[in-house]
Amino acid sequence: MYHFFNPQVHAELKRRGIACFYGDLAHMDTLHHAHIHDADLILSTIPDSILRGTGNRRLLQQARRLSPGAKVIVTGERVRQALELYERGADYVFVPHLHSARQRTQIVEDGLREGFAGIRSAHITELRQRDEVLS
Repeated sequence: MYHFFNPQVHAELKRRGIACFYGDLAHMDTLHHAHIHDADLILSTIPDSILRGTGNRRLLQQARRLSPGAKVIVTGERVRQALELYERGADYVFVPHLHSARQRTQIVEDGLREGFAGIRSAHITELRQRDEVLS
């Protein structure tokens, strides 16, 4: 199921017959009413700079609380933020300036097929080796 706050996206998904839910991710009730309790995968591709009233750290916490068995992928805008999200238990962290849409799709497919542990570990190692000016 898709979850969007954009009413145009919601209307188009409905028109195409795609299950979706419209609401504000900043409120835990929205996630509860979206029935994420039995989700296998919870994915946030929206960076904190676009989110209002919440952030990927909070979404990670809420996802873990509502769906403890789900794999949770969130987005970190900087290396330091990505590493913090990993420390807080993210199964994977997308970093927009490092991952194209195609790479994100491959990461999700590989993780669902093979598990996220190896992919996660390799990414953490890669992030720790980066020497970015704005990390």
